[in-house]
Amino acid sequence: MAQMGLGYGSEFQLLRFMGRHRHELERTIIDALQEKQQTINDKNFDWLDFEYSDINKVITGDRELCGLSFLEKKIDKGLYDKITSALQKAGSFISNWQHWDAVFVLDDCFYFVEAKAYPGELHSTNDHGGSSEEEILNFMKENMQPYGIEVDENWLGSYYQFANRISMMAFLNQNGLNAKAIYIYFENGYNKRQVIRQGIESVSDKGAGKMEFDEAIQKELSHLNIEKANLSELVVHTYINATPKDIK
Repeated sequence: MAQMGLGYGSEFQLLRFMGRHRHELERTIIDALQEKQQTINDKNFDWLDFEYSDINKVITGDRELCGLSFLEKKIDKGLYDKITSALQKAGSFISNWQHWDAVFVLDDCFYFVEAKAYPGELHSTNDHGGSSEEEILNFMKENMQPYGIEVDENWLGSYYQFANRISMMAFLNQNGLNAKAIYIYFENGYNKRQVIRQGIESVSDKGAGKMEFDEAIQKELSHLNIEKANLSELVVHTYINATPKDIK
């Protein structure tokens, strides 16, 4: 897995806001949900803990949540068994299939977080090959069909992660778990800096504003041919300015 950058990047910004700007993060999420006319009765967030990792492999000593096994401790056994049984029938690709940036529960809904610090992070590829590609494509087709969405091989291409995430949310909802993917875009979130002599200097700035992220999202939706689809039951997008310009 990639190592976390200090002071820049999606992993750093998410960890920073979860730890040091938690109220702003949660308020921004609730605002984004309510903007889509979603009613929030219980506004208490339950953030799931990460797992530990070998410090010789990961600088942070932590490992992100993988797959769906963590649900076993959060939902009743009958529902968990139903989900895992249905997933096992999908194919051999499902073991620790997804790595989640974070997961939280809000008002009885599970939210699976994806953080992005610059538009280029929306691009992703499918590393599964051979028969797994066919299994994954069939999984996507089967779970997106109830939403009136046609899946083709483009879903295994440049925007595979987004296609993967909304397909999994569709699967979970159809199997009885209230779930959504939530994409958090950190505006001005990728400015790699180093201490040089007596000051801090920028050495790589890929940061972008909401407009640039929105353009990238539209390209993503267009590539998947879902720019007109109603995805509000499966995914929500929200934006946070990681580097307010008026801060001295």
